[in-house]
Amino acid sequence: GLTGSFTNIESWRIVSTGSSFGPFAVPVLGEISAGITGEITPSEIRADELRLIDKFSELLGAGALSYNLEDGFALSGNLFLMNDSEGEGYTASFEVDEGVISASGSFNNAMLERVEGLPVDGRVSGNFSVSGSPEAPDVQVAVSLSDGLFNGDRLSVDAAVDLNQEGL
Repeated sequence: GLTGSFTNIESWRIVSTGSSFGPFAVPVLGEISAGITGEITPSEIRADELRLIDKFSELLGAGALSYNLEDGFALSGNLFLMNDSEGEGYTASFEVDEGVISASGSFNNAMLERVEGLPVDGRVSGNFSVSGSPEAPDVQVAVSLSDGLFNGDRLSVDAAVDLNQEGL
């Protein structure tokens, strides 16, 4: 359920204990349901327990988003979601401060079947990082697909991209 308190615009909170939402449609991914136990305050959204469910699996994890919109613009956060029985997992963290972005993450055994209309099936793993200004970020991505299927044919792919402001 949801509870909360309000003292003034700078002192309030909303607490969620085992709240569930959905199912609702997410573009490209289809219908999902979500559950959350956590808290929202004027400077943070914290999910102590986060649950995402689709037709393929249930992902469990936690995350947080901190923000300061008064003294300039600062934003930071982290997220992890896991399905231990499937070996599937996602992690991400980021920070935006004074126009500079720093973000990184990883994914392990992500199910390509989740992306509707994609002609490739299988599990993909990899990592990414982004840093610099939004106008000219440096980006590194590494992806590996093993035992995949492309229109019914077996497919394995390893790829990496390093895009920095000095060139590809």
